[in-house]
Amino acid sequence: MSHSFNRTMNDKIITTAYSYTNDQNIYIINDETDRHSFAATMADNQTLGQTKSWDESFYIGDLNRVFMRHQQWKEVLPRVELFYAVKCCPLMPVIRLLAALGTGFDCASQNEIESVISIGVDPAKIIYALPCKPASQLQHARTRKVALMTFDNQDELHKIQKYFPDARLVIRLLPDETGATFEMGKKFGCTLEEGQKLLVQAKKLDLNVIGVRFHIYSFFVGDDCKSSTGMRINLENCRKMFDFASSIGITMDLLDIGGGFPGGDKDQKLFLQIANDTRDALDKLFPSECGVRIIAEPGRYFVESSFSLATNIVGKKQSQDIISYYTNESIYLSFWKIFLNAGKYTPIVLKTKRFSDKMVHDTIIYGTTCDGTDIIAQNVALPELDLEDWLIWDDMGAYTVLCKSGFNGVMTTKAFHFVQEGAW
Repeated sequence: MSHSFNRTMNDKIITTAYSYTNDQNIYIINDETDRHSFAATMADNQTLGQTKSWDESFYIGDLNRVFMRHQQWKEVLPRVELFYAVKCCPLMPVIRLLAALGTGFDCASQNEIESVISIGVDPAKIIYALPCKPASQLQHARTRKVALMTFDNQDELHKIQKYFPDARLVIRLLPDETGATFEMGKKFGCTLEEGQKLLVQAKKLDLNVIGVRFHIYSFFVGDDCKSSTGMRINLENCRKMFDFASSIGITMDLLDIGGGFPGGDKDQKLFLQIANDTRDALDKLFPSECGVRIIAEPGRYFVESSFSLATNIVGKKQSQDIISYYTNESIYLSFWKIFLNAGKYTPIVLKTKRFSDKMVHDTIIYGTTCDGTDIIAQNVALPELDLEDWLIWDDMGAYTVLCKSGFNGVMTTKAFHFVQEGAW
């Protein structure tokens, strides 16, 4: 298979995003290559070239998909400004692209704030979305002029008054999690009654509360009704907080509807239904003429289906009719969602130049650790594989690469990103 890779980016948007980087892992593809064939080419290049760590697992990032998700959002939720949740996938090519498209950023740590500011993002386009912040990082946010931030308790208000009294504050409500795949529990957020007391306290402290936020961890995939119900209830609670704030002389003009929006290709119908119902509820409760700015903090929506993970077969053992394979990944790394019963992974054989089809066998795929329960997939029908063959796993962009990052974002697993020439 022939692929033409061109590192010169001529497209206006791409040039804006990457003109200040020498990142050598971004490719322009001049044909109709998809992620799997691109991954096969990269695997061949590594294997044949015997490059450093040539059999190490690697991610493939399709930046076209990230771009198309952005365009889709603008079409279906035009009033809602985007603030990308950096924690979901902190890879810089994704952040650069979204920054070039005018996206804001949801940061939850000093390191995340630094990574975004380092590429020239205006601090006004960052929300420090951690309700309980270390004092030193609060001081850092003040130094960096990142004034927009969340809170959900009285002690945080006193801390903010001490270290960043001119911050612009957003009160975080405890969400109604009707329709959530996973519940955040009570770690963050306050009830309506608690929130009203906090607004009174903030006014006494002469702090500037400008808005309300809630966050649903992840919408219930496969149940449009439950997901839309949860969104509506939370928006109604936000409306109540706005009305109470007005009654005590606090003028708020920001509504943050959080994240949790589904990002899988198979979840497109659900996302569109949620978007339509959210748009209708916003128009009813916060009509455009009320002057409230609306933002959201999606993460998985952008990246879940934009990334695949390629892993190498490093071991093999056959017993009767079952073949056990050992691959260089783990449930303690990128496949950690297995612990939450939230990840069911299906491998696809990556057909590189050296691969040839063989008889199909029932297989089990183990992770790389010594833990006997480190099982990534089982009861999978695959053609017989040889050592050094490759598997690819789709929908691996959300909350996976963060498990392979070191201090300051130093990657221990490679990531290759591509765009198709002329696609934008």
